[in-house]
Amino acid sequence: MADQPPLSLYVPEPAVRPGDVPDFSNVVIPKAGSVDRPPV
Repeated sequence: MADQPPLSLYVPEPAVRPGDVPDFSNVVIPKAGSVDRPPV
């Protein structure tokens, strides 16, 4: 087991914490009817 590197875990900081106001300005929402429906 000495040949393996030690375990590590990266937990990123959240952009918004509970109770904060989220920012959705980077989300693009197309106008209704402007996007074609996929074939069924």
